[in-house]
Amino acid sequence: MALTGAHGTGKTTLTHSVADRLQSETKIAVTSEVPRLFIEEINDPTFFQRGNNSFSRQTLIVARQIELEATLHGITVLLCDRTIVDHWAYTEILFPNSVATVEGRSWKQIVGRWLNSYSSIYRLPIEFPIELDGVREADVEFQREIDDRIVALYREFGRSVETISGAKEIRENRLVDVIRRLIANAET
Repeated sequence: MALTGAHGTGKTTLTHSVADRLQSETKIAVTSEVPRLFIEEINDPTFFQRGNNSFSRQTLIVARQIELEATLHGITVLLCDRTIVDHWAYTEILFPNSVATVEGRSWKQIVGRWLNSYSSIYRLPIEFPIELDGVREADVEFQREIDDRIVALYREFGRSVETISGAKEIRENRLVDVIRRLIANAET
């Protein structure tokens, strides 16, 4: 199962809540937030922010997401707080000239193929203000642009995504909704 959406929509919080709720019932793993892994390793919170980022750095995120997910296969439930499509949406928005190259088109094909590895994908739409944490950008227009691109990419790839909405203040509703959908998908 994977959550998808722009930065600041509550994906990481919800992923960890689902893991906490289900860990006693099943073997579960949660992928780390890839950009934060890099940032912690190099001790630079601005490494991926606009102006510092590059196409090469951005594709490192995509590759690392695939690596993390691949190493965790075999777990009963793998929870991803972000999909590879999310990372690719940032890549397309930030580096439009690079994604138009042969390398960029090849990366997009890889993203499309890897997308089939997710059993279910739940989108968290933008519903509340971005919380500043020293890493994510607070530009609301940029957040909206990323969200729109994520939605468009799923359409391009022909992959359906279920939306989980509900104000951040009622996180329990989101949690119950995701778990209910996970159980329903497991039964089909």
